[in-house]
Amino acid sequence: MTIFHMKQSIAGCLRNNRIGTIDFLKDGKGNPLSDAEARVELNKLLAKGHTVMPVGDDCEGFDVFGGGCPGHEPLAGSDLTRAMLERGDKAIMCGVGPGKSFFVLVTGIEFGEFLTSTGTYYLDPVPVNNKGEILTAQEAGF
Repeated sequence: MTIFHMKQSIAGCLRNNRIGTIDFLKDGKGNPLSDAEARVELNKLLAKGHTVMPVGDDCEGFDVFGGGCPGHEPLAGSDLTRAMLERGDKAIMCGVGPGKSFFVLVTGIEFGEFLTSTGTYYLDPVPVNNKGEILTAQEAGF
């Protein structure tokens, strides 16, 4: 299932929001913009040729000139394990081996392989829940 991030028409945002209601944008430092400041910035984007802006999470490859989100495949398997470690998860229960039926606690990545709490390395650990069922990206918080 491909995931698509939402986009918002910049012109539509300016046209359809009453004065004083564009209070959901932030500057580059994360500080909220006032309605007046937001309108100035949105008009600058329009002048540069941007037609849409992403809504919500960051979207790699987002086309601000009208194409929007290119679509993304959800994280799964060892890619999900890697993303969980990069997020800061300290230890992840994973299935390894044929059928992912052997369970280990993955604690890091060294030399391009996943390291377990016992010092063993694996190439393709898949995160599982406490019942041994493979986790989805959504269940893992992505």
